[in-house]
Amino acid sequence: MVVGGRLGYVMLNEPPLGNKAMERKETTMGKETTMDTHFVDTAPRSHGPIMVFARTVTLPHGIRGTFHVITRCARRTFLFGDGREHRRGWLANSLTETLPHFGIELLTYAIMSNHVHLVVRLRPERVDEWTHLEAARHALSTFPARSGWQNEALPMTKELVEGYSEHRSWLEQQRERLKSLSWFMRVVKQSSSRRANAEDECRGHFWESRFHHVALLDERL
Repeated sequence: MVVGGRLGYVMLNEPPLGNKAMERKETTMGKETTMDTHFVDTAPRSHGPIMVFARTVTLPHGIRGTFHVITRCARRTFLFGDGREHRRGWLANSLTETLPHFGIELLTYAIMSNHVHLVVRLRPERVDEWTHLEAARHALSTFPARSGWQNEALPMTKELVEGYSEHRSWLEQQRERLKSLSWFMRVVKQSSSRRANAEDECRGHFWESRFHHVALLDERL
């Protein structure tokens, strides 16, 4: 996938000894395909296991950059196809509603029958530029305050926003969340998965795992 000119895959926080990102071969419906992965160590070695890097290393808090994000449906089943194409609109709407509250730009996306591609640019400095009131409003829009034995979301009033904006430790935690690609993906994916499970009258995982991400080389970093 090429977006907006010269883009290429690069290894983020490249490990020592000249390791490079590699392609992982996968089989889908009998056909072998390749997918770039961010956590495979391909340095020459005669023995030993493949090294895996924690997401805190490959995607640390506050990082800037452009990323290709891939997330798959559970068991790679066609949960967005085979008569369920209307769910693609659910996911698109979730993206539209969530993006304004995060320091993230969506450059392009593709919702396939059993997986999703996103190209996003992380802009954490936007979150830092928000006032305390703005940050509190964005945070409460995404992670509503809840109360009562049913844990119901509280209506977002002016008084509620002003009250939470004065809690500096809470506000700092929310700013970090609103810079995070991991939290963004969590919010976006939870919405569509809950609606799909309700439609199918079932429980369990809708998505196969969290997500894969590959850093892109972009002259506008």
